[in-house]
Amino acid sequence: MFMAPLKIRVGRTADAPTELSGAFVECFVGAPDHMAALRVAVSSVQAAGHTFEGVVGEQVHQLDPAAWPGYLARQYPEFADQLPVQPNVEFLLDRGGVFFGP
Repeated sequence: MFMAPLKIRVGRTADAPTELSGAFVECFVGAPDHMAALRVAVSSVQAAGHTFEGVVGEQVHQLDPAAWPGYLARQYPEFADQLPVQPNVEFLLDRGGVFFGP
């Protein structure tokens, strides 16, 4: 499991407030390596109507899916009910899936 922190420009076709022009998003990807994860993340951003502008910190991070509950509790305690729970994360990643953090 990889986390790609992306800087994006919000597309006008996307479901976003008109005053929002850009954002930083964390894209979680099931992929065999960092480069494959980045390709999937960028493709997902573009498919949603946004423009990829770069990788924040120029690094894609590898995460242990088994440690997801601890990561969620540390990073996003206020959003825990909006993100996938442990079994769903593993199911998604087993199939090369992708999801975005808050």
